[in-house]
Amino acid sequence: AVLCVSADDDVRAVVQALAVPAARGKCVVDSSTVSADTARQAARTLAEVGARFVDAPVTGGTEGARLARLNFMVGGAPADVEAVRPLFDAMGARAVHMGATGAGQAAKAVNQVVAAGINQAVAQGLAFADALGLPLEKIVEVVGSGAAGSWFMQNRGPFMAAGHYPPGFRVALHLKDLRICQAMARNLGGALPVVDQTAQDYARLVADGHGDEDTAALYRLQAGRFAGG
Repeated sequence: AVLCVSADDDVRAVVQALAVPAARGKCVVDSSTVSADTARQAARTLAEVGARFVDAPVTGGTEGARLARLNFMVGGAPADVEAVRPLFDAMGARAVHMGATGAGQAAKAVNQVVAAGINQAVAQGLAFADALGLPLEKIVEVVGSGAAGSWFMQNRGPFMAAGHYPPGFRVALHLKDLRICQAMARNLGGALPVVDQTAQDYARLVADGHGDEDTAALYRLQAGRFAGG
């Protein structure tokens, strides 16, 4: 079974429902984005009935899902990962085994931290460009093709330039992920300043009714700050 749901409680509920005697010998693959602790708990729950578990969160956005070009960050026993690799090959472009159970979710947390920083940089840069009176479409083109280019600039910069944010990766979901990252950082005795700022901004967007928009909607706030908003 492969599952991909929104939150930790959802994963725990589905895994509990799957933890039945008939699951013995089967492997559950979870491609949700949840905490590493939830992944390890799910593995223990399934192990009680003789079933196996692999955590395999994905990145690649709606484009990656549509084109079967997702990237999987995988945690679990090596034999289990290899047993389900044909599933990854069918759905994605890459599946990297990061380590034991929970390592996939830990790697996804790193991904979400970096994604938050890139979103902030692109949104702030384009808001700055707009305040300078520059054409945003041309900025996306020229900056996106140089050293400051990124997948996000190329694929989400046009959303910002158009002021239109169709769901790709929703603000509310990235906020949920960043709160997981914050908790992990606190447990390590550290801090993630870019995550703290982005989570605060996302919470404001959610409160303003933009939680179902793509994370590129962060531009709403950055542009407003140049306008005194």
